[in-house]
Amino acid sequence: MLGSLALGFAVSTILGSPSGCASAKQSLTPGDLAPEFLISSIEGKRLSLKDLRGEGVVFLYFIKDGDSVNNDAMPYIHRLIRAYYPNEHAKFFGVINVDQSRARAWNAEINPPYKLLLDPRGDLIYKYKIESSPAIVEIDTEGKIVKEWQGFSGYWLKDLNGFVSKATRKPLKQFDFSKTPSVTQFGRPYRGG
Repeated sequence: MLGSLALGFAVSTILGSPSGCASAKQSLTPGDLAPEFLISSIEGKRLSLKDLRGEGVVFLYFIKDGDSVNNDAMPYIHRLIRAYYPNEHAKFFGVINVDQSRARAWNAEINPPYKLLLDPRGDLIYKYKIESSPAIVEIDTEGKIVKEWQGFSGYWLKDLNGFVSKATRKPLKQFDFSKTPSVTQFGRPYRGG
C-alpha cells in the first residue's frame, strides 16, 4: 500500500501537477473548441474570441513581461510574423500579463507586429493552460484549436513557420534558426514564478 502511494506520488510529480511544471496533461487538445473569452485590447476595447476570428485564423502569442526566454524568442517570432504580413487570412494577437499603462510602455518600446490584449490577472493564460512564456496557440476560423507551441527552440520555430505559412496561404519563408536553442527552453512559470 505504501509503495503504491509512493509510486503514485512519483508519477504525479513526473507527469505534472499544479506546481507549474509543463506537461502534456496541461495542454489544449487539437480539434477541441477553444475556450471562449472576453478581453480588453490595449486601446480599451472589449474583444471576444468570436471578434478575433472575424480576422481569420487566430494566433494568440502569450507574453510574460520581462521573461528572459521570451525576450530571446521574441525577435525570431516577430521576424516570422512580419514575413507573412500583410494578409487577410490570419492574424497574431499578443496576450500580455500587464495592465494598460505598462502595456502601452511595452508597446512603444517593442513595436510588435500584432495588437496587444491585456491579461493582467492571468484569466486567459489560465483558461488556455499556458504554463510559461513564450507560448502560441493557433485557432481556426471555426474556433477549434489547431496547435499550441510552449517554450522556445529552433524546431519549435520551424514548426510554427509551416503552420503560419499554411494559415496565411503564403509560400513557406526561409529563416536561419541556427542560433536558436536546440532543446526547448521554457520561461518562468506564470503561477508562482
